[in-house]
Amino acid sequence: MIEVKACDKFQSTIPHEMPGRLGIHKGQTVTLMPVEGVLEVVPNQDISEMEGIFPALIIDGIREETDRDE
Repeated sequence: MIEVKACDKFQSTIPHEMPGRLGIHKGQTVTLMPVEGVLEVVPNQDISEMEGIFPALIIDGIREETDRDE
């Protein structure tokens, strides 16, 4: 467990050892989510970075094909 201290502006720094564990890189944004009294840090990812995350997922036929020219 790693402790951080909120400064007078309620800012804190992510400790050096955490970005590697969470996959956070310099300049990336994160979302802070309060969940039942716990503050969760969720790295925001660009959709292009998520390619291949579910290799077994079949996406064919997910959306209905419609003919808009009619």
